[in-house]
Amino acid sequence: MPEKKWYAIAHASGTVPGVALIVYGCLVTLPHANLRWRFGPFGKVFVSPAFHRLHHAVEPLDARGTVNFGFVLVCWDQMIHRAIFPTNEAPIATGLAGRPVPVEQAVSARSTPRIMMAQLAQPFTRHSLTDGPAS
Repeated sequence: MPEKKWYAIAHASGTVPGVALIVYGCLVTLPHANLRWRFGPFGKVFVSPAFHRLHHAVEPLDARGTVNFGFVLVCWDQMIHRAIFPTNEAPIATGLAGRPVPVEQAVSARSTPRIMMAQLAQPFTRHSLTDGPAS
């Protein structure tokens, strides 16, 4: 039987790579969900929505400034001393200071498509507090 080379992994196909990509995609996307989930004891290993929400705080949480950069594993934030774990307190305000983003929870279900379009357009609008003077 021929010896398997390291580059054989790059040519992998089938169920395992597909499932791995789907699981990884979910782990990357889930922290951005507007949920209070902390994952219990697994929240010390995997980035939960509540953990990553602290990264998007409008106001810095402490003298370190921006924290919780990771999007799958908490260990990277712990290694650079930027991990802050969520508490049982109410969720913090998120976004960019001076640049409110429309949220779908603030309107009726009928208005959701309009709000979603406003969210998609929001990064391309000019806001004097965050983008500097108009040219």
